[in-house]
Amino acid sequence: MIRNITISQTTKTIFRWGMVLASIALLWLPMIISAAIVPYVDSNLVAKYQIGNTQGQITCYQAGKDPEVLGLSIWYPTSGEGSFSFDGFTGTLADLSGGPYPLVIFNHGLNANYIDPLYLKESLVGQGYVVASIHFNDMPSISFSDYLSTTPRTDWNNRTDNLFSAVDYFFRDNYLNYLESFRINQSRLSLDYVLNLNENPASPFYGLIDINKIGMAGHSLGGLTTLALSGAHPDPAIADPRIKAIILLATPAYPFENNLGNINIPVMVMRGDYDLMITSAEDNLWVTAEGLKPPEFFLVVSQSHHFTFSQSPYSISDPSPHINHDARLEVIMLYSLAFMDYYLKNDANALKVLEQQDPMLAQYYYELG
Repeated sequence: MIRNITISQTTKTIFRWGMVLASIALLWLPMIISAAIVPYVDSNLVAKYQIGNTQGQITCYQAGKDPEVLGLSIWYPTSGEGSFSFDGFTGTLADLSGGPYPLVIFNHGLNANYIDPLYLKESLVGQGYVVASIHFNDMPSISFSDYLSTTPRTDWNNRTDNLFSAVDYFFRDNYLNYLESFRINQSRLSLDYVLNLNENPASPFYGLIDINKIGMAGHSLGGLTTLALSGAHPDPAIADPRIKAIILLATPAYPFENNLGNINIPVMVMRGDYDLMITSAEDNLWVTAEGLKPPEFFLVVSQSHHFTFSQSPYSISDPSPHINHDARLEVIMLYSLAFMDYYLKNDANALKVLEQQDPMLAQYYYELG
């Protein structure tokens, strides 16, 4: 047992950047390996709706912080006819004929953008969903010091514990501080804003969304943002009861691994078999009694790495985004749609997909509950 540990700021910085460099190496290696063996298939997905998109800006107000202007992108079913201009957003008019539609909020990964993963967002909208994503200004507008300098919830400089636990508490504190200071509130803001559009008679999206059918999804750090808002945060008050189902793409359980059992909504977890950032040992957190409660779905996609889930092989202006797909993206889309269809649309036919293991899945575990 090591007593009265004191870790200097220099040591913290060296350790932190060592972890960053190691992470970069672990991320790029599987990307290089898998690039040469990408399987392609003709997609079975046929869009029922044309896809509209509008992009604008909203302002995030948080106590003790300067107002921050963030980008927001909204995808929605459209007939392609007519146009609107409202509150800085412009686009073609929404197709109200099949509405109201379920809403999915997507949280992107660290230093990514509100467009990715375009393939998944467009596939959802093509089947009758509204999808919205806020652009988190992770870097460079937010520096590490903004959250590393916050008051830790554990006095770990004076902990009477072993070194491993001290380092663990340091990273756990900083993950939670960062999410609480920025991402959780900003993700919730995106949901609030879109629902306000839905309730405003002057809005082009008035009545477009079924407010009782809201899902959330996220990639990597966006998945942690999603977990925090779904009941896994140590503070239960952070959970948003409007969220009815979540999808986590290449998302670690840390720092929420001890609170997964507090999630009371359906969860689908996907990772790649080449994702060295997420170990097979961590898989147990998703599929054992100590982890998630059913309904739960755990998928390992073959020949896939951390960024397979977030890539966008199409331009946002591509008129035909649903043909000649990467087979890995195809299986991600098929199971994501089936999951949301079953739990948000109450579509019993979605079980035909959910109860089968696609050949592109190296592992598949599910429990309907």
